[in-house]
Amino acid sequence: MKRIVIALSFVAGAAGAEPLSPEAERVAPLLEGTAAHRHLVTTSDPLAQRFFDQGLVLVYGLDRREAVRSFQQAQHLDPACAMCYWGEALARGPDLHAAPEREDGPRAAHAIQRALALRDRVTEREQAYIEAMARRYLQEPSTATDPDLAYAEAMGDVARRFPDDPDAATLHVLALMVATPPQHREAGGHRAIVDALERVLERHPSHPGANHLLIRAVERGEPERGVAAADRLRALAPAVAGLRHAPARIYLRVGRYRDAVLADEAAIEADEAYLAQCDAQGLYPVSAAPPSRRFLLAAASFGGLSENAIDVARRIAARQDARLLRTPGFESLQHHVAMPLYVLVRFGRWQEILAQPAPPGDLPYVEGVWRYARGVALARTRETARAGEELLALARLAEDPRLERARIWGEHSMAQPLRVVRAVLAGELAQARGDHAVAIRLLREAVRREDRLVHREPSDWYTPARHHLGLALLKANRAREAERVYRADLERHPDNGWALYGLAQSVRAQNRRREASEIEARFREAWAEADVQLTASRY
Repeated sequence: MKRIVIALSFVAGAAGAEPLSPEAERVAPLLEGTAAHRHLVTTSDPLAQRFFDQGLVLVYGLDRREAVRSFQQAQHLDPACAMCYWGEALARGPDLHAAPEREDGPRAAHAIQRALALRDRVTEREQAYIEAMARRYLQEPSTATDPDLAYAEAMGDVARRFPDDPDAATLHVLALMVATPPQHREAGGHRAIVDALERVLERHPSHPGANHLLIRAVERGEPERGVAAADRLRALAPAVAGLRHAPARIYLRVGRYRDAVLADEAAIEADEAYLAQCDAQGLYPVSAAPPSRRFLLAAASFGGLSENAIDVARRIAARQDARLLRTPGFESLQHHVAMPLYVLVRFGRWQEILAQPAPPGDLPYVEGVWRYARGVALARTRETARAGEELLALARLAEDPRLERARIWGEHSMAQPLRVVRAVLAGELAQARGDHAVAIRLLREAVRREDRLVHREPSDWYTPARHHLGLALLKANRAREAERVYRADLERHPDNGWALYGLAQSVRAQNRRREASEIEARFREAWAEADVQLTASRY
């Protein structure tokens, strides 16, 4: 990680800011790299302006907790700064990640009351911002309007009154996204949201909030539309982990796996720098890290970057608390502990797998994945009898009532992923024994079970069963069926080299040589940064 400059005075001269005086109460850290975006407010203190700007950038990075602290620090520096109280109310509101905590509502209402009391001292535009926020928190109890929708409508009025203010338009869109259920955003409301953000970016292409929100608006339905925003946001390199991570959400969905890895490595670096700066300034961290490590793992796995994938999987596993793993309701964390085993299977590290010690017996999910990994490794090294023993042990664990009761992230039971890998291992063992018909039947079952899993963003499933099934079909001289399997996988994971390699093999097996050559060129481009060589769609 590059050297971090940690000093309260490092921004002296930037935006006219002065270092905090020894007498000033420190509430928030002053973070390096958050000064690029400015929103001028009425304040007598340049450093209060600096903390206000930092708070707004943190809001755009969906880091509500640290944003609250920045706005509170601005209040300490200039108690007469009306917009500094407005900022706290903004940061205590809902965002795209989660609803506010119970104490946030009353505290936000108090903050906006303070802002209202000071509004005669500020500009007309600032008054409009403050009065719009009051619509969210200070409605009469008899008012039937949803407070989030009332605020969104009021911010729409502000954006229309001040068309040259990109923050007004961006905050209006954020308010709409918060107030509108996802199913409506993806239907009729989606177009208005995307169009509004693109209008902001036509005039202000470097706006961090508009770029981030556009990524969030299009990532699921039309990620190609967010590529330019992802590229711009990545080039801005803001020192907010959530903003550095955001481009990876697009890159992963359009098959730019190496770029996703680089974006998430930058996000992890920003998060580590944030922790270091908090420590150096004598403050505890309050930010929740974005899911950069999981996105990095997914991107590295699909992009053939084995060293990155194995390293981050081990780091994810090492971060898990041993006591929490065994606490009822936290069984999902066992999936994180098992991630290195899944990745070692992905990259064919058979000897490393066989050298892994057995996990503790009170972690049945981890033991199940360990049995799966050992079984595949033994099948690949022609020890089919021992692989069969691992399959039997895995089958017992897949029906363990402890795993049936426990849920992964509150979605499906923890037994369900083990039933997927049980079918994969059974199919691979049948294939190792030369029984292609049985192997294909079992691997089709694995695909069906995998498709029934509830996938998070990103999916925690990095070795698609279709990569196994496609190869089994090729070995059985069923190239046309294999082609369909690989194309289906590419719809789910665009331009991943594993499926492209299998697709090229299946098309060439049908004597479509020109098309096969074109697919092979796509594979070479997709695999240009990979650190492993393929001979099939799975190891």
